[in-house]
Amino acid sequence: MICPNCGNQVPDGMRCPCGGGERPLSSNPAVHAVKAVSSSSLFLTASILFSVSILFTILASFGGNAFLEQILYRLYSMGYDVSEFSMYLSNLRWTGVLSAVFGSAFNILLAVGLWLHYSTCRRTDTGNISTAGLTICKVIAVIRCVFTGFALLLILGGCVLMIIGLGAASLSGMDEDVAIVIMTFAIVLLIFGIIFGVLGLIYQIFIVKTINRIKSTAVTGRADNRISGFVIIWTYIVSVTSIIGGIFSLFTGVLGGLAAIAGAVSSFIIAKCLSDYKKRATMLMYPPVQPVAVPQMPPQQNP
Repeated sequence: MICPNCGNQVPDGMRCPCGGGERPLSSNPAVHAVKAVSSSSLFLTASILFSVSILFTILASFGGNAFLEQILYRLYSMGYDVSEFSMYLSNLRWTGVLSAVFGSAFNILLAVGLWLHYSTCRRTDTGNISTAGLTICKVIAVIRCVFTGFALLLILGGCVLMIIGLGAASLSGMDEDVAIVIMTFAIVLLIFGIIFGVLGLIYQIFIVKTINRIKSTAVTGRADNRISGFVIIWTYIVSVTSIIGGIFSLFTGVLGGLAAIAGAVSSFIIAKCLSDYKKRATMLMYPPVQPVAVPQMPPQQNP
């Protein structure tokens, strides 16, 4: 069977990766690819899990002082007056909740961007896409890119100052073996800080570029398959490690562990959506050339 959308040869009964045969969400194939992936059940699941992750993070902040509450309860049962400590603990609890809300501000805005993008791609009354959701996600990515670069500079500056301070301390009489051990640790920390800091910065920059290319396709209707493979692979790796970390976190805090797992699974699904979109865009940009039958000339008869 020949796909009417891209001309690719696909087995009978199978749907072409470019989206041919789907309910058309736009008359433009490239815009249809964006809308099809971004309104899929996978993208919806990712948006729900990301929102649940934020909710669980905030709820987990209510029980962040459970250990102190246990101590106060023990003291109260022993006859001690803990009224002042109870007031302090109550204020500390609400401070933790507010800190969790403000700390999740970027993620809340990112969730809003995901839901806006899903809703506009879900619409069937128009073939166009509003880029408001993608713009919110891009702004958050740019801010994180700036923060990552600033954090990298702080790590580099802190490690350099530590090495200089240790060198000066060793000259002023510090035990040489102790100075060597601490300096070695500082150098190793500096190396790992540079590696992960640079990788994190590159990751955020490529996220911004990826969002820009999807926005450009949504506006111009030109297919663009330049979705960063580094972003997809790195997101897969970070998601898997975060899922493992979230499972271990369940033993110390159920809500906190569930929040970490939900956020990690959401990121994993987003990476899968990006991979699917890249395949669709590639199909549209480079449709396979179908062989053309060349008529055979009848053999000439020798006189």
